[in-house]
Amino acid sequence: TGIVFVRTDIEGHPSVRAHIDNVTNTMRATTLENGEAKVFTVEHVMAAFSAMNIDNCYIEMDSPEPPVGDGSSAIFVNLIEEAGIEEQIAS
Repeated sequence: TGIVFVRTDIEGHPSVRAHIDNVTNTMRATTLENGEAKVFTVEHVMAAFSAMNIDNCYIEMDSPEPPVGDGSSAIFVNLIEEAGIEEQIAS
């Protein structure tokens, strides 16, 4: 599946996969878009996943942008640690 952002604030909860084909803008922030699903400034979330070797996750968001926090990926690393990581068998 990969990293998938789900917009829970939009009817039908459309989603956009973190994939180069879904990048629509990189000026000042990374924007991912797939139909109605649009998220931006996701680079710190993605950095946290990369640092923690996570390559498969659904992220439910109720707005187009994740919280800024302190401007680093630390807030997301902490949230991932709180949620816990479940290792999956690759198919």
